[in-house]
Amino acid sequence: MPNINGIDVLRSIRAKKWTLPVIIISGRATPQQLEEARRLGVTEVIGKPEILKNFTAALARVASTESASRNRSRG
Repeated sequence: MPNINGIDVLRSIRAKKWTLPVIIISGRATPQQLEEARRLGVTEVIGKPEILKNFTAALARVASTESASRNRSRG
């Protein structure tokens, strides 16, 4: 993304108090950026060489978490 990165997008989402699940896909994230993403509540981080291998599993975890959250709120 020109002039913006995934951490900036995540920061913007959290500043709006949205509780969306966020998956960051990065091939260049530094350890400091990954720590910032975790502090901001990133749902998943996937390294670019492993996208196809891990993306489906990450989506399944997000779907499972969202489903469990909805079931608890109906409680």
